[in-house]
Amino acid sequence: MRFLAALVAAISLHLQPHTSTPPPAVDYRAAVIYYMRTLPADEQIRIVFAGTPVVDKMLYIASRESMGDVRAPYTYDCAADNKRSSAAGLFQTLAKYHKTRAERLGFSWSDVAGPDCYADTMLAFDLWREQGLQPWKVR
Repeated sequence: MRFLAALVAAISLHLQPHTSTPPPAVDYRAAVIYYMRTLPADEQIRIVFAGTPVVDKMLYIASRESMGDVRAPYTYDCAADNKRSSAAGLFQTLAKYHKTRAERLGFSWSDVAGPDCYADTMLAFDLWREQGLQPWKVR
């Protein structure tokens, strides 16, 4: 009987509301973005497109779109811009078509067009999920 009384007392103490302050809320999205921005562009692409059949194609697309030299080794320029077409970023997306998409994902167009490979890679992932490789005219 003493054991049962002790067990009930322990459970009731455990079920009483805690008087200490709860731990602060963690903004996991901000933490992930901060971490991803520390990685090189190719690693960001590998992580974002992990588990998809297009990882290698997206690495190729980003390299060619951002550098424009098909003979060059895989190199990436997150802040690449095309003065003729207004295409910008790693995947050379166009603001007139994709600015709203970027904002829906929580990024400004300057994030995508600037040196932020993560914003551009997330935009490309969202675009790929909806339209496949068609925006880049790749088979």
